[in-house]
Amino acid sequence: MSVTVSQHKNFVGGEWVDAIEGGTMEVLNPATGEVIAEVPSGTQADVDRAVEAAKKALPEWLETTPQERSEALLKLAAAIDDNTEELAELESQNVGKPLGPHAMRCRSRRTTSASSPARRGCSRASRPAST
Repeated sequence: MSVTVSQHKNFVGGEWVDAIEGGTMEVLNPATGEVIAEVPSGTQADVDRAVEAAKKALPEWLETTPQERSEALLKLAAAIDDNTEELAELESQNVGKPLGPHAMRCRSRRTTSASSPARRGCSRASRPAST
């Protein structure tokens, strides 16, 4: 099976950026040894840039209401839910483990509401412990 190598950047201060020193590193599927992605190889300078961006964003975040923060977090949760299948595939490749039957069962329920009986039991808390 051929895997397309995706290239990524860091998201800092609302922008997609390369590592400050320009370094990258390969992400391998440990089960196959295949390169599945190329990501920025961050250094302390990248950490400092991210911390500064977070400090700069904090005052605006603190001015938001609890309702606005809740809506932002719910929007993030919806994006995760909308992309569950792709995220599961990516994580499967990243850790070198196949998707289990539980993931397949939840995948088949994607079209139902998250609170419906058909979707209940697909949350992280209800998954069997990994071995």
